[in-house]
Amino acid sequence: PYTMGCVGKKYTILQNQDAFNFLTDVVKDGELEVVNAGCVDHGKRAYICAKTEPFKVLDDDIDPYIVFMNSFDGYGSVKVMFTPVRVFCSNCEVIATKKAKRAINVKHSKKVVENLYVGGQVLFDNTKYLEVYKEEMEDLARMRVSRQKFAENIVVALLKHMGLLDELGEPKERKRDPNVVLRYRDELLDCWGKADLANYGNTAYAAFQAVADWETHYSPLKNKNNGEIYFQRAVGGMVLTNFVLNYMKGLGLTKTAY
Repeated sequence: PYTMGCVGKKYTILQNQDAFNFLTDVVKDGELEVVNAGCVDHGKRAYICAKTEPFKVLDDDIDPYIVFMNSFDGYGSVKVMFTPVRVFCSNCEVIATKKAKRAINVKHSKKVVENLYVGGQVLFDNTKYLEVYKEEMEDLARMRVSRQKFAENIVVALLKHMGLLDELGEPKERKRDPNVVLRYRDELLDCWGKADLANYGNTAYAAFQAVADWETHYSPLKNKNNGEIYFQRAVGGMVLTNFVLNYMKGLGLTKTAY
């Protein structure tokens, strides 16, 4: 048999039917539309992806998704994650914010089913998250970031954060894929220059969107189960995109011109 993980005495197995059962009434009422379901990581995690009513941020069409995930490896809890997706290029735009929850986590225990949020609470939290998300994006659209600053400052900071550049901004020696830094730089600048961002050129919003587009689509250093990797990036919170968002905040880009 295949071992999925090690668990403690208090760990309680939660079957998918029980984990996702509370969705039934919400789907029947038409408040959620289930669009996808499956397993990742050799069955260690099962998920259901549902869609709510689309809305607009600035001139961009956004499809809000709610991902419900159950795990069997002893490391993950039952999770409900809110994931806005920009329709034009299908890139996730997850933001980590203190103003609203991006995810609901429930530990595996004897009371796990009791502790799961009912559908109405999930939808309420999703609505609150989307309101905060829209507010942040509109703030970013008012802040100036030039292409030069994006290339020389933000991209460099991101590649340092990924461990690909040293403190002086020089590429670290790599035996595998030695040209990865140049490739990633070109990809990020290509995302910055895409036609769909023309209306937001030279803004922090364009920088955020460029990185979100890139993180959703760039190839991992090891090409293995890429589809699962892209999915995990989204439900994992778009770590690199949020790094750039916080980096711009740290520079004052969300408060003053840059």
